[in-house]
Amino acid sequence: MDVEALPARPQRASGWVKFGGIVTAIYVAFIAFVLMDSGAEGFLHITNDKLSLNTFGDFLAGVCAPLAFLWLFVATMVQSQELALQREELRLTRKEFRLNRDVAMQQAEEARSQARFIGTQTAILQAAEIDKLIDTQIEAVMRRVNEIRGYAILVGRGGEQGAVYIGSPVSDPFVDFVEAARGLISASEGLRSLKSMHPDRRAHSKNPGALQAIHQLLCVIDANVANASQKVAARLKNSDFSAALAASDYLVAECCE
Repeated sequence: MDVEALPARPQRASGWVKFGGIVTAIYVAFIAFVLMDSGAEGFLHITNDKLSLNTFGDFLAGVCAPLAFLWLFVATMVQSQELALQREELRLTRKEFRLNRDVAMQQAEEARSQARFIGTQTAILQAAEIDKLIDTQIEAVMRRVNEIRGYAILVGRGGEQGAVYIGSPVSDPFVDFVEAARGLISASEGLRSLKSMHPDRRAHSKNPGALQAIHQLLCVIDANVANASQKVAARLKNSDFSAALAASDYLVAECCE
């Protein structure tokens, strides 16, 4: 909202001063006329005889008293006029302050909107970087899972061993992450079943380092998924990521101690 232009303070020449000046001039002219007119002594009882100092002082007091009252009245009216102008100026000043406050509030709201917009942009850029990192980690998980596909996890010893397998071998080094997650989950479920039949026997894997690497990669993904985009977070959820993380944790605990 634009600040309205405030009206300029009215420039007034005081009419009361003019009035006082005119009345004073008329009064002085009248007194001068009376003093110069010899026939006026009957009207004002003024004689041309030599006046004493006391009498002259009384004369001046009588002449000047009306002027004193006149200018006291004029001064009162001029002061009243000035006070009215000051009140008007204060009213305009308060109005300007209100307008400035409204403008400041709008500017503050605009600044908050810009901050929210910048924050949103920053979050989007950060999410994009996190998405790239997660994609890299997912590809690493798939490569690692593919490395140990078909590898057995054995439970027991000697000829009484049972085995579970991490999926089946494939020729493509980049397998689907959902398939990789399901392979981990399936191996975990198989190991739990075998351990229930052989609780006193340990499990061991031909490639425990790969299991540890997979688990570490899944933990990195889990640490960053909260800052990823909704698309990537939904993709991980639909691929049973949480179950795959729990499965890898279980496999590492059972096979890599």
